Amino acid sequence: MKIHSGTLTLGYDDHGSGRPLVLVHGYPHNRSLWAEQSQALSDAARVLAVDLRGHGESDAPDGPYSMDVFADDCAHLLDVLGIHQPVVF
Repeated sequence: MKIHSGTLTLGYDDHGSGRPLVLVHGYPHNRSLWAEQSQALSDAARVLAVDLRGHGESDAPDGPYSMDVFADDCAHLLDVLGIHQPVVF
C-alpha cells in the first residue's frame, strides 16, 4: 500500500487488527525485512511496516534525512491512517 502526502509517497503494509505495532527497518533495508514477523504478529496486533523515505517503495526526495525526518514520516503515516492512540514501535 502507499500513502500520498503533498510531494511524498510512503510505502507500507497494514495487517491485522488491535493495538498498533509499527515496524521500522534499518539502513539499507526496507519493509520487506519484516514480512514474516508482520504475518506472524497480525493475529495479536495491527502490524504496520513502513518503508522510510529513500527506501523500498517510498519516494527519495532531496535530503538531508535525519531520525527526526523519519519520525515525522511515521507520525504522518499514523495520522493519515487515523491512528491517534499509543502505538508500539
